Amino acid sequence: MPDLKPVLDRLYAGFNYPDSAADPIQIVRRYQRDDDREIVGFVSASLAFGRVLSVLQSIERVLAILGPEPAARIRRFDPRRDGAKFVGVVHRWTRGPDIVALLWLLRQMVDRSGSVEGFFLDGYDASAEDIEGALTSFSTRALALDLGMWRRVSPAKLIVPLDTHVIRVGRCLRLTSYTSPGWRMARDITASLRRLDPDDPVKYDYALCHLGMMNACGFSRAQGDSQCPLRGACGPVQLSALKSQRATKARRSSRKSQR
Repeated sequence: MPDLKPVLDRLYAGFNYPDSAADPIQIVRRYQRDDDREIVGFVSASLAFGRVLSVLQSIERVLAILGPEPAARIRRFDPRRDGAKFVGVVHRWTRGPDIVALLWLLRQMVDRSGSVEGFFLDGYDASAEDIEGALTSFSTRALALDLGMWRRVSPAKLIVPLDTHVIRVGRCLRLTSYTSPGWRMARDITASLRRLDPDDPVKYDYALCHLGMMNACGFSRAQGDSQCPLRGACGPVQLSALKSQRATKARRSSRKSQR
């Protein structure tokens, strides 16, 4: 291991200058003020996935809209007033509304703690071995911030969005009697959830979706509820029963076609 140190030191020295490689850090270094660098660094890190050239281009597009003083712009950022300017920004699966949500998140951090660093330090323990706990606190508190830009629509009025996972888990939990996706199924699932939380029924959407994404829901699968954390509350259809249902439908269709 001691022999590795000089090798890594040489490697470090070879890259430890501003123009050593194409990297978002070059963009951060263009700014002189600490508060600007903080905002630019956070935005850059949030978009740093994919091809380097694409990453750099996306960061530049966002910063071009924010202008020469990004920190000052964030302090007065208003999603309703400024959101439309980001409509055309696309970075892989990230779209304009996602960028607006990120900037609104930064605005709230700065408002609450004076800076993004201040927001991080609110959960930082200097006596801890490393920053694992601080990072967990940072992300948890960031996700808990109110990202809603529409404040005049009651959460009680929202309808749960349907995807493959919500449909599967919703049927397994008997939240709906419908079998075909659509508005009626969405309203039916929401009505069931509203009985659990009249003020914010859609709050369960994230958990239901991720239960499905984890492949834990056994609805219409051979595994049944063996992997489901909601075992006992759900009613998974076994694969054999599903095949029987499909066979019955096939026979009916065949008879109809022969008439």
